[in-house]
Amino acid sequence: MKIAVLGGAGTIGSGVIKELVAEKEIERVYACEIKARLDKAEELAKELGPKVSATTVDVRDTDNLAKVIKGVDVVINCAGPFYKLAVPVIKTAAKIGVNYVDIMDDPDSMIMVLDDTELFRAAKDSGTTIIVGLGSTPGLSNMLAKYGASKLDTVDRIDVSWVFTSVSGTGAGGAVSEHMLHVMNKGWTFRDGKLVETEPLVDGREIQDFVELGKLEVYDIGHPEPIMLPRYIKGVKNVTCKTGMLPYEMFHMYQVLSRLGFFGLTQEELKGAAVSPREFVKQHLANVPMETMVKLFKLDELAPVFELRVAVAGQKDSGKTTYIYGFADVYHESETYIPPSLAALLIGRKEIKGRGVFAPEGCIEPESFLRKVVEKGVPLYEAVHGSRALFKP
Repeated sequence: MKIAVLGGAGTIGSGVIKELVAEKEIERVYACEIKARLDKAEELAKELGPKVSATTVDVRDTDNLAKVIKGVDVVINCAGPFYKLAVPVIKTAAKIGVNYVDIMDDPDSMIMVLDDTELFRAAKDSGTTIIVGLGSTPGLSNMLAKYGASKLDTVDRIDVSWVFTSVSGTGAGGAVSEHMLHVMNKGWTFRDGKLVETEPLVDGREIQDFVELGKLEVYDIGHPEPIMLPRYIKGVKNVTCKTGMLPYEMFHMYQVLSRLGFFGLTQEELKGAAVSPREFVKQHLANVPMETMVKLFKLDELAPVFELRVAVAGQKDSGKTTYIYGFADVYHESETYIPPSLAALLIGRKEIKGRGVFAPEGCIEPESFLRKVVEKGVPLYEAVHGSRALFKP
């Protein structure tokens, strides 16, 4: 089996490659990077041995991309931000008939891909499986929601939440920072059977109870789960995705910036140059010394934690039941790179039969997949009627 990993020298891409090279059926993994980061890919190849090759690729050049990925069994895309880079890569994979998995977490590109009937037909006609949004959230969140829904007679609502201490994002790469600013600009929720636009960090306020971080305020955020899950979970009328953060002071700073429109992309004239509010904020925040952030927000008093919570509520045996799933980790890196690597292996082994374009819950059986995730060392939990235990699908 030959697999190409776009963004292969990044934190998630390199994690994917390390997972893959341990599998006996893997013949070759290509760590694909832009020219400026080729040295990082070469270092990774040297570290991991002869199964790994470093390769230059520019995903914005579709002709170059097609040459790089043609002939591999699966391409795994870890190169973000996805609202800029995902769609042309997916279309290239469908056109040349290469199976594809990504960790796309931007809602607008998700809508574009899942609503594109011509793209679905092109992938299906070429015998190609394309899976979008298979990281931690979306990804594991979707598979847990689908599994919980399978245990209910009817599903009323699904609530996905992810919360974190801001220190857990310290040192995050540019693509992650750009994604965060992007999903704070426009939010989505699925309400009463309809997809509704919301104002991130302002609408949908709730207090939810988390295993590690306790009771936190959460608000709507621009994540893809409300776009994805209603397509594949029959009868669900309400799907939310919300976020919260500690310290509250930093969260409130982002709330104010969101309300003032500082995460938008509409360019404005500034001293003879066109610049968007988002570009300005991103550059300014990147230039703030870390010691200033630590002092201002008391980051040295917090432990890094990222926590996912997925609540699936409905009817079971004529009574109301809610299953709650999730995980808590420091940086949720393994929870992000294990799912796409597993999916690529399943595609290569021909254990995933769907041909076309899918969210993960649309073509992967959740119970066996989650079992494999747990076997890889991801400590998921399940709670029902107040009783919480490690999840054993």
